[in-house]
Amino acid sequence: MSERSAIQFGLTKIPFEVRRSGRRKTVSLAVDAAGSLTVTAPPRVPLARLDDVVRTKAPWVVEKVK
Repeated sequence: MSERSAIQFGLTKIPFEVRRSGRRKTVSLAVDAAGSLTVTAPPRVPLARLDDVVRTKAPWVVEKVK
């Protein structure tokens, strides 16, 4: 099962897909070749917390998406 969310970073909207994995202990961010952001997280991490993680890493994400 996957979820979707998005955050606003300045004038840039950063949409991302959330994948939940029971094997995951930490949150990971990955930008694929097409520029899509995927956040993989443990099942119990709230979506609001994942939004905060992406907001913190937004400068890195914007740089990778270019």
